[in-house]
Amino acid sequence: MLRFITGKLNKKETMSTSQKNNFSMVFGILSLACEQKTPVILSVDEAQSKYRSMFIDVYRDGLLYVDTIFAKNKKTNPLVPGQSVIKAYFDVNAIRQSFETVFLGIVDYQGYETMKLRIPSSIRVEQRREYFRVEPTINNPVQIYFRDKIISDPGKSKNKSSILDISAGGASFFQHRSVKPTIVMPISIELPGSKDFIETNYEVIGSDEQKIRRHPKTGKMIKYKIRGRFVEISEKSIQIISRYVTTRQREIQKFFK
Repeated sequence: MLRFITGKLNKKETMSTSQKNNFSMVFGILSLACEQKTPVILSVDEAQSKYRSMFIDVYRDGLLYVDTIFAKNKKTNPLVPGQSVIKAYFDVNAIRQSFETVFLGIVDYQGYETMKLRIPSSIRVEQRREYFRVEPTINNPVQIYFRDKIISDPGKSKNKSSILDISAGGASFFQHRSVKPTIVMPISIELPGSKDFIETNYEVIGSDEQKIRRHPKTGKMIKYKIRGRFVEISEKSIQIISRYVTTRQREIQKFFK
């Protein structure tokens, strides 16, 4: 059962000191996120789909406003006021934060449709584990498949790329197009010798321009190194990737002996 601060108290209700301190901390973090128009990744009722939004405003009466992810009158809108649980992920000062709250409705806010949410009772700091990163061999590459059209190279029959380096926490790869940071996309990973695909979500952290080789007409060919992390990856998938990384590390150590 989730507990939420509604912000409004009747005459008989009072906040304890700890509740006041907690509310002030939550309000402070959300105020900073709204001031900076921080991007936020949202999911609805434990669904796998992720949506990109942005913090708009927060009030001490217990209400938080974010950019809507569904049109108010759209028939496919799955949001139910007072029932749908929203899970949010965002970064403040390079620290990943998350919270869960209740959707209250889509309202007109300063001329725009926005989602009205309850201020969460708490904000969690996501624990980031440190992972070893390795480079796959050219003969036995690790393939990443993109399960939507966010990334697509012209002229390629398959929407995939070879991974440059990988850890249990994330990976990087080359693409001909830049990808905006904070975008989350569903992916599949194929490890060498494995019959099963690892399916997870991938959040883009950076898109770095690389001059790979000269082109006979333009004089250069530009590629982008896409860097990112796995989002809500299962513990089983972490273990599978970790075993591959350990095996690859041993191969590298033998090579340099």
